[in-house]
Amino acid sequence: MDGNWRDGHERMHVETPIARPGLFPSLLQLALMLVVCSCSHVKPYLQTDTPSSIPDAALRARVILVGDAGRPHAGVLEGVGEWSTKFADKTAVVFLGDNVYEHGLPAGPAKTEKAALDRQIASVSSLHGLFIPGNHDWRAGRKGISRQMTYVERSSKIRFLPRDGCPGPSSYTPLDGILIIAVDTQWFLQESADAAGCDLGEDPILEFSARVQRLLRSAEDRLVVVVAHHPPWTYGPHGGFYDWRDHLFPLTRLVSWAWIPLPAIGSLYPIARTLRKHSQDAFSPPYRKVQRQLADAFAVFDGRGPLIFAGGHDHSLQVIENRKPWGYVLVSGSGSTGKLTTVTHGHDTVFAFLAHGFMSIDLMDNGSAYLHVIVAGQPDTVFIHTLRADPAR
Repeated sequence: MDGNWRDGHERMHVETPIARPGLFPSLLQLALMLVVCSCSHVKPYLQTDTPSSIPDAALRARVILVGDAGRPHAGVLEGVGEWSTKFADKTAVVFLGDNVYEHGLPAGPAKTEKAALDRQIASVSSLHGLFIPGNHDWRAGRKGISRQMTYVERSSKIRFLPRDGCPGPSSYTPLDGILIIAVDTQWFLQESADAAGCDLGEDPILEFSARVQRLLRSAEDRLVVVVAHHPPWTYGPHGGFYDWRDHLFPLTRLVSWAWIPLPAIGSLYPIARTLRKHSQDAFSPPYRKVQRQLADAFAVFDGRGPLIFAGGHDHSLQVIENRKPWGYVLVSGSGSTGKLTTVTHGHDTVFAFLAHGFMSIDLMDNGSAYLHVIVAGQPDTVFIHTLRADPAR
């Protein structure tokens, strides 16, 4: 991945009408704002058709991906439970960070935070479960990460990786035919990342890359799935994309029923955040630097299947193809009640939907692999996609 890591994708630029002093924006200005703002995909956006059926082959392994579930959505966790119980010995459930809102797992009783973790743990009906940290988990500091690790691993079937507030990479291999590599991307985004006890030597990035390459060499013909909280790219707010509701009714992002029009005022937050280039946003220099480092580390991949990156962070469901070196970038970050955010699409978007749900990667005995997108409360899979070794074909 080169320095222009957005591969030509420009963030949406919103020309916000400015009212005259003391005057409410005119209807014309309001209309212009609506025109220039993009709209979220409240219905599924599909670039390709969903296969009507999957070839008849036995399931070899399944990875369920659910992110940002720190305020657990009951329908999402119910679905995770149903999907993970079907082939319990062949399934791993991965929680993609932000497992505890809003400030990680504090010291002390922390009854509310622990209850949220308990609900996520209880939804794992399979034999294997994995938690990775996100930026909200890190708000309790490195000790908070260690507390969360200790707490979730009270269940014998749950692992927390990478361990002890270190960046990884950590391998997770309970499934036949799939190598899961866990990375703590927030560790890299910390203003002063603490490498104490992580055995990373004098050059942590160099050592991290060397470890990645060793893991990739050990992959052989296994499907490689990299799991981390921050995706390389997203067509949501963390990628700089906002829709008309963000500009006209910003309070609905805090309280779903607060349809109070605040034109012009509502635009201040998206504009300020874009100008500030917050480190949690994909277009900011720190975020871009981290993702370039990850891309460089994984660029040596020459496996038989696609290299898959699965993250959360933005609260939507997105499937993005061929963002080198990643064959697929999956954004599955809609596991929390009340936390849905704008999602648009680019030319490399295969699927986008603003809905609560999760994803499942199914590897079959015949070597084929399929991605399922499941929406809470819907009995059928809303999207199925064949995961090709070369998505550009």
